[in-house]
Amino acid sequence: MDVIFANSVDIRMDGPTEVYNNSMKRKEDQTRRRLTSDEKEIVSTIPNKPWFSLQECCDLKGVKIKTLYNHKEYQPNKGLGCSICGRKMFKRMDVINWMFMTDEELLYGRR
Repeated sequence: MDVIFANSVDIRMDGPTEVYNNSMKRKEDQTRRRLTSDEKEIVSTIPNKPWFSLQECCDLKGVKIKTLYNHKEYQPNKGLGCSICGRKMFKRMDVINWMFMTDEELLYGRR
């Protein structure tokens, strides 16, 4: 088993994705906020998968896809998604946070 030393942290070659997943989980836990009971009910209706396309985000929030194509600031994470197989995809936590933001918060940021 090979060991790579990167920034004084050893990453074993048999499980780098596990190290990455643990770091992403820690980051999501830090950015997570306390949800109200209504918000918990809405979150429970969101499918439990890691990535969402723009069309799926539109279906969840109930907005037209052409609006989001024309105004990137209304997309989850201000339109900064990851490209997976040539499609723009958004992380689950970004979609959950986006679901509860109003248009003013999307345009001008949270206050």
